[in-house]
Amino acid sequence: MEDRLWERARQGDGEARERLVALHMPLVRHVARRFASFGHDLDDLIQAGTIGLLQAIDGFDPSRGYQFSTYAVPVILGEIRRWLRASDPAGLSRAMRARVAEIRRVADAMEQELGRRPPAAAVAQRLACDVADVTFALEAAQSPVSLDEPLSAEPDAACRGDRLPAPGDPDWSDTVAVRAALAQLPPRLRTIIALRFFRDLTQAEVAAAVGLSQPQVSRLEKMALARLRSLLAGEGVAAAATGDAVRGGPC
Repeated sequence: MEDRLWERARQGDGEARERLVALHMPLVRHVARRFASFGHDLDDLIQAGTIGLLQAIDGFDPSRGYQFSTYAVPVILGEIRRWLRASDPAGLSRAMRARVAEIRRVADAMEQELGRRPPAAAVAQRLACDVADVTFALEAAQSPVSLDEPLSAEPDAACRGDRLPAPGDPDWSDTVAVRAALAQLPPRLRTIIALRFFRDLTQAEVAAAVGLSQPQVSRLEKMALARLRSLLAGEGVAAAATGDAVRGGPC
């Protein structure tokens, strides 16, 4: 039944498109509730997410063989985050600011204990909350920073860029610099890295999602990581990280 709807929608059938929207609205509500828990109006979030859903429906190719939700969630998230930035320069409600302050306090304390920045999952465990809420809160709170910014007032102080973790470290995907580097990757490489390291899919699962073989995904993953290392070692990331804004995520 749904396959037929996709076929009709791709042929320009407006009624089929509307039925697909209705069919997948629960996905929009699920994503929107993540942000509503921080005090944003749920109806506004759903409206923004619906714009993303429409874009995802128009861009989805069911012949690729992966689930619509795999394609749609990053698009929906992107539209919601765009609305948050437009409605508030920091994209933060009062409740979210309070929650972010608590999360950052705990994260800073854990960094002192561990000697390194804790991954989002560890912060979530300490706070007994959903890791996705921690990730969303920290992403929303990020401010553009320069990798050349010194870490202290000492004349020979190290810069932020000197402390960037390498791909493979537990917290590498949390840094502003890595997100800036991801934004510079070609779409296919960016998607593979996002699915592998942000959504914890296996190479086989990624292969099924993007319509490639597992060996192809393995090769492209190595290529993407090599490109990230190159970007992190060069000046491209610093330029991206000091732009108007850094995207909250790579998808």
